[in-house]
Amino acid sequence: MIRKTTGVSALKLIHRQMLDISKEKLLGTNKRVNEIACELGFQQSQNFSNWFKKMTGCTPNEYRHVKY
Repeated sequence: MIRKTTGVSALKLIHRQMLDISKEKLLGTNKRVNEIACELGFQQSQNFSNWFKKMTGCTPNEYRHVKY
């Protein structure tokens, strides 16, 4: 149903939302990357960093420093 409505799978939609939340937290707070990873449900901050890099092309710390 979601794919028919939006043109993307539910998983991709969830990943987009998580990425938006990740970016907001990286730029809008002083929380450490591992705290953000935990809040988003990642058990290992390295998994979050790998996922974030796959989605954006840069690590969470690189993203934070480039945008500031």
